[in-house]
Amino acid sequence: MKPNILVILDKWIDGKIGFSKSPSEHNILYTLEESNLCNINVLFLEESQPIDNAIVNFVTNNHIDAIIFVYLGYSHLNPKDYVLKYLKDKNIPMCFIWPDTGFSWCVELILRISEYATLQVAVDGGQPYLNNIPNVYITYMPASEKLFYNEEKSIDISFLGTIKDNREGYLSFLQTNGINIFVATGQRNTRMTIEDYAAIVRKSAIIVNFTITGMGSQCKARVLETIQSNCLLLEGQNDKTSKFFNPGLDYIEYTTPEDLLYKCKHYLNNPDLRLAIAKTGYTTARKKYTNIQYWQKILDRIL
Repeated sequence: MKPNILVILDKWIDGKIGFSKSPSEHNILYTLEESNLCNINVLFLEESQPIDNAIVNFVTNNHIDAIIFVYLGYSHLNPKDYVLKYLKDKNIPMCFIWPDTGFSWCVELILRISEYATLQVAVDGGQPYLNNIPNVYITYMPASEKLFYNEEKSIDISFLGTIKDNREGYLSFLQTNGINIFVATGQRNTRMTIEDYAAIVRKSAIIVNFTITGMGSQCKARVLETIQSNCLLLEGQNDKTSKFFNPGLDYIEYTTPEDLLYKCKHYLNNPDLRLAIAKTGYTTARKKYTNIQYWQKILDRIL
């Protein structure tokens, strides 16, 4: 019999109705559904539904084998600690998923919640401080197999995401030097739907990704989204993505704007080589990082 899992997560970016749907929906909810490993119930973090009462009422009236939380930053919409204590006292396993472990607010939350958590999952490749916290599992962010898959390519090279930090300088350098890169800015700016976002990813031959955020590098959701779509990933050199994929075989690293420019030109001008690396990464993803494999490892740790 499949376990009954309650998933509690944000529905809208920043909790604001009218913004795009939160990435948590397709990154966490869709991929768990696609695994077909459990029965799923969902409560959303939103102003119209005080989450503390909703959780208590739900677990009182339904049999739940475990709860998976995705917090909305440091928002007041998150469950209060007294609810977590109530759930722990009822012996309900609790799993907390953290997409951004490199920010101070997340460090504080992870430390505070550790006394209640059965498992805390860092889905960005993790940060060194996590090694000192019990019941932490470091992994990557999964990608929906219904949204991200191999499709014929019609865009040479693209970047999708927020333009911040040093990204603008890199992108401007590429454009100034003749790279016609398709740029789609973050969901807060354009209200892009996940369906439109995924279509651009699937149609891109090459995707440029940046990894530095907060206190260090991340293995971001775009990594698996890109590789799973049989696109060549050009990824800033870091020690997180290389935990899961082999640089030079599954994807290509770059170190400077000049290095990125050279590699953009090189792989655009050598499509057979680009296709071979993309295929190797795609094969690795389908062999090692399916959603069934991903969620089975997590459920095995909490049930």
